[in-house]
Amino acid sequence: MEVTDPSTPPDEAPTGVVADTCYRQTEFAGILRGTEKADAAAAFIEFMLSLPFQEDVPGQMYVFPVNSQAAVPESWEKYTTPVPEPLSIGFQQVGQNQERWLQQWSTLFR
Repeated sequence: MEVTDPSTPPDEAPTGVVADTCYRQTEFAGILRGTEKADAAAAFIEFMLSLPFQEDVPGQMYVFPVNSQAAVPESWEKYTTPVPEPLSIGFQQVGQNQERWLQQWSTLFR
């Protein structure tokens, strides 16, 4: 195994992607009904959708920004594998199977 200096960018991606097996991961943010801080919550949502925040998302959370105007880091342009049609599972199906799937996963990965 070759040991490389972590401060030196690699010439090619150090990992691989099997694009036809990728699922879309969706993360949500929202405002809870009945909050006493609706204005602050709305301001926070707007902040999270802002260009500076969205352009920081890839480097902090390793996900693509939701804001289509946000630029991704140069390394993402170079190394990511576009997945134009990721697989997805509907919310209802997840809700109906979540407990069983978590139990199965827990059994397999103890």
